[in-house]
Amino acid sequence: MPKLLGSLYLRLRGRDPVLLNQLTYTTNWRLRKLLAALGVRQITDLNETDFLAECRGEGANLRSKKARLVRRLTAFNALSRPVLLAASLYTRLREGGSEMLACKEA
Repeated sequence: MPKLLGSLYLRLRGRDPVLLNQLTYTTNWRLRKLLAALGVRQITDLNETDFLAECRGEGANLRSKKARLVRRLTAFNALSRPVLLAASLYTRLREGGSEMLACKEA
């Protein structure tokens, strides 16, 4: 939510929005960029890894409709690579939290 709307929302609820200006919103892309600038060589998005493992049918029981769709589409060899790349891009672009594993040195 943009800070202006957040401030309005807090005021409507009778709360002081003073601390809202101290928050910094960070996207997955920005986090990757910041880690790379710190010299981190390997960044693994655990949400992406888990989603792609679910799409491949590893471990999880394909609870997600998206994972089931990806699983069906990857059954066709010609679509497998493009669909997995699109699924990977989807998980990187979506917002709402992230778990990342960062290794600075091997």
